Amino acid sequence: MANPSLIGSSQTDALRQAMLQRESTGNYQQPGNQLGYIGGYQFGASALEQVGLLKPGASKAGNSAVNDPANWTIEGGKTAFLNNPQIQDQAFNDLAGYNEKVLRRAGVITDSTAPDTVAGYLATAHNQGAGAAIKLAQGTVTSDANGATTANYFKIGS
Repeated sequence: MANPSLIGSSQTDALRQAMLQRESTGNYQQPGNQLGYIGGYQFGASALEQVGLLKPGASKAGNSAVNDPANWTIEGGKTAFLNNPQIQDQAFNDLAGYNEKVLRRAGVITDSTAPDTVAGYLATAHNQGAGAAIKLAQGTVTSDANGATTANYFKIGS
C-alpha cells in the first residue's frame, strides 16, 4: 500500500515524526507499554495484523500475540520489528493508507479535504482506529485507555 494519497511526502514525514514523538518519544525499540502496544508508533496486534506483520487471526489473542514468534510474518518476530525502524515506518505508512481508504469510504476524507485535516484524521485513526476518527468527524470525542482523546490526536496530526 502506498503512502496516504492526499499527503505529500513532506507532510507524511511530518505526521510520522509527530506520531513517533507522541507515541514513544522517538524510541523505535519501545518493548511495550502496560497495554502491550510496541515499537515507535505503539502498534497493537490488530494494527500489525492489518499491515501484514502478524498472521491472520493472531490478534484474536489480544496484544499478547506480539510475544509469540509464530504469529509474525517476518523472521525474528517482535525483536526484528523493534530493531528495524524502516519496517516500523513502512507499517505506519501502510496503516495510514488503510485508514485513509476507510475514511474516504465513510466520506470523512474527500479530494477537497485540506491536507492538514487529512493528517489530523489519520493521527486520530492511528490512535483509536478509523471508527473513532469517523465519530470525531460526526462531533463525538472519544478517549483511549490512557485518557488521550481523539480531539488531542487530531491536533497532533494537523
